[in-house]
Amino acid sequence: MPMESDSKHVGMCSGSFQFRLLRGPLLVLLFVHSGCTANRAPIGSPLDLSSPKPAALSFLHAIANGDARAAKAASVGTDHDRQWVDAIVMLITGMRAYDNALMARFGDAAISTNIELEQAIDALANEPIRRLEGGIVKESDENAEVAPALNGVRLAARPPIYLLKEKGVWKVDLAAMKDDPTRDPAVIDQFSKAGKALHQAALAIRRGHYKTLEAALTAGDTTP
Repeated sequence: MPMESDSKHVGMCSGSFQFRLLRGPLLVLLFVHSGCTANRAPIGSPLDLSSPKPAALSFLHAIANGDARAAKAASVGTDHDRQWVDAIVMLITGMRAYDNALMARFGDAAISTNIELEQAIDALANEPIRRLEGGIVKESDENAEVAPALNGVRLAARPPIYLLKEKGVWKVDLAAMKDDPTRDPAVIDQFSKAGKALHQAALAIRRGHYKTLEAALTAGDTTP
């Protein structure tokens, strides 16, 4: 099918992660946590890199919005680190595109899948923002960390976002994600392929290639 155009876990929820088949079946990324959103800033909105917490939130908002360019502008790291950004953004945008296509084509019949997808997207993209909005900042001249917190209580199970000061502005340190299992090249590749497959399925659904919901759900199966 043609493709649609277009731990230090850096705040993307702590703990281990697993793949889970949702109704469809659809492979999505879910993080296992004991409760791991915020209104998303519009794509293309200016980044606030003036201090650590706004910089960390700018990075997370960019990821949640599917704006890889902005996320990279709000961070520092190697080409490999940036591949992770591209992959996680591809997965999130693919899930949204697939969900929107299902609802547009099949309406109420797709509500159950829509609810599951929205919950999965929220856990992956938006919950980290909420936890960081009340985050606790530790800052030195050139380094900082923002620890997730809720009502002033540090969420010990969730690692902080680490930042570096570069040319007078604060940016997320992608290298601090080295212990994140999602940084494994095989996992990055899987995220990217799953996201692309979901974009392809979404485009095919909108073009009317699938006459039934079950056929469309099968198209969204990204199980390796």
